[in-house]
Amino acid sequence: MRPIHSCLIALLLCLPAILPAQTITFNDEDKAFFERQKQVYQRWLDQTGLGAVLETHLVRVVKHNTELELFLLFKTPNVDTAIAQWDALKHQFAAESGGTLTVELYRKFVHFMEIPPEQGNVQIYVPDKKLDYDRCLHIFLWDENGNVQAEEALNQCRSKSFDVAVDSVKVKKIAKGKSGTVSRKMSESEVFDGIMRFARARYLRDVPDRRPEISQERRTTGRLTFVVEDLCKEVLTNEERSLWCRIVEACGGICNDVTRERLEFEFEYESETGRLHCDITGKFGSGVYRPRSSNAWMSMEPDFEGYLERYAARLGADIQQFLKQH
Repeated sequence: MRPIHSCLIALLLCLPAILPAQTITFNDEDKAFFERQKQVYQRWLDQTGLGAVLETHLVRVVKHNTELELFLLFKTPNVDTAIAQWDALKHQFAAESGGTLTVELYRKFVHFMEIPPEQGNVQIYVPDKKLDYDRCLHIFLWDENGNVQAEEALNQCRSKSFDVAVDSVKVKKIAKGKSGTVSRKMSESEVFDGIMRFARARYLRDVPDRRPEISQERRTTGRLTFVVEDLCKEVLTNEERSLWCRIVEACGGICNDVTRERLEFEFEYESETGRLHCDITGKFGSGVYRPRSSNAWMSMEPDFEGYLERYAARLGADIQQFLKQH
């Protein structure tokens, strides 16, 4: 084992690259100021006409009191309507001012909150029925090297699917004192029980600093749904641990900050034909902390569409083989 002092030296050498330089730490007075300025930002939205579509929802300090987040919500709960409104706002703003709406939204945020541009972000969502954030639409604004960046994930709640044919099973039949075998389609309960055994064997594995679990299992006629979360490198196989985690492990600790994954499954089975259909929705979250609610996960579409598509194809073949053998 490497001497502990060697690990500490390596850690200290890496600190300048890990920790941000000249970062302001926000205190309680700053937080109270930010709450007041949130209303100032809303008045600006109303004065410019943007308030007819957008409203301030939340301002909070994160990352050990070094970053400020402002959450805006569309006033409509409909994703398609919000997308149309967002496109209209951008075109109208460009036509009237010659500028870019996302840049103006972020610059006003920095101006009103009086923070360094690199220590904040603005997030825009559609409210869902529970007054939470609908992750099908996510607009993220931040500053990078003095330039405002915008990431627009619009209507991202798409799933990947597969169809497989469930093989018939052989059963013994005795007629008039003679025995033989006949084929029959697997029943719905047999197929769904098999899928759950497959899921437990595949996903509930020991992973450092993770606790994979299966939840929200529900069965109705012809349909099975469940969720698996806190996975690691299941779909996003190229994800790697950070330099910080590699140093911690070299010193004998446990560290896993690889992106978390959440998979949502919806199976449909037709016992008459043996057709099994599955829709898979892939989501991801921070590798540092586990998202507290289902809405805190981000869709894998479109950035990881290829990963999810290939995963669905492999999974279909694996489930088909599992049901055949069990």
